[in-house]
Amino acid sequence: MLFVDFLLTIINSAIFPIYSVAIVSAVSGVLALLTLAYYKLTREYKVATYLTIGIIAVCMMIYFHIVQNQHYAFIWIAIMPPIVYFLLDKSSVRVLIFLLSSVNKFNLSS
Repeated sequence: MLFVDFLLTIINSAIFPIYSVAIVSAVSGVLALLTLAYYKLTREYKVATYLTIGIIAVCMMIYFHIVQNQHYAFIWIAIMPPIVYFLLDKSSVRVLIFLLSSVNKFNLSS
């Protein structure tokens, strides 16, 4: 996640002039770095997992708000369920997928 965020920051600032999205990618990269540092210090993988999913979800919502269905933005909705199913247990997955689906439905309808 860290490498991808910083790569997207470079692409969105150098190739495409979408500076607000580049800022979101940079902030996401810094938060991913802090989450990695937290995990390395404490070895609490559950907390690091929830932090990672929260970072991805919040940054995606901000990204959807900024680009407003341009540049094939809503294709990124499909990335959340596999990540959540891979990282969490079944009971947490159901709740998070429901919440994220509700937010995405609101984003798509507005």
